[in-house]
Amino acid sequence: MLRWLWRDYPRPDEPRYCTAVEQDIDLYLYDSYSGTVKEDSYTERERIGKKRWRTTLKTEEFAWKDVEAAKKADKPLEEWLLRPVAGDFKLRFYWLSRTIEAYGVPVGIKSIFRDDYRQSLIKHGTRARVGYSRHGGSQQGGVGRAIDVAIRTLNRGTQTARNSELIRLIDKFGPHFGIRRPMPSYDPFHVESGVADDEVQVAANTHKHHAKPKKHRLARL
Repeated sequence: MLRWLWRDYPRPDEPRYCTAVEQDIDLYLYDSYSGTVKEDSYTERERIGKKRWRTTLKTEEFAWKDVEAAKKADKPLEEWLLRPVAGDFKLRFYWLSRTIEAYGVPVGIKSIFRDDYRQSLIKHGTRARVGYSRHGGSQQGGVGRAIDVAIRTLNRGTQTARNSELIRLIDKFGPHFGIRRPMPSYDPFHVESGVADDEVQVAANTHKHHAKPKKHRLARL
């Protein structure tokens, strides 16, 4: 089923991978980013007595942080978000998204690239140390190899209700494209390249139900 997704599509290191192809992928990714609500939930503890604490669930809108970081870098938002992301990872995430959308689940993007300044603006929730983010920290070479996903919608209620469908399909198809969820418990919507040096080998044969496991013939994506 998935074989057609990569065999006739050029890799970034192939001569036929032209600027037009990269622009098409960037346009798709930016459209997914623009059409997704940028809100995170986190818990905050407050002391209300000598031995008592109150935990409150709060919501933070964070789209402004990307805008501010792009402005600080003196770049247009789209260029700042997409240019530093590894080309091979962008390609594989693009095809993973297209596969999932074929099942009627719209893939949205909440966060793509983060430089050190952008990472420093995160004050709550799960986060890497400044400089060490897989989204593009300086200690990672300044190259983005991670994306935070969600259901593509500007309605937070719809997003929350359908996110479990997205997770299920990422877990099902992600390994075919060398993409994984490394922190499923405490950061379930963070996906990243699952291979070293952003190179990937993917299974050319699809899984067959009720069949004995077979050794897959591997093709490089």
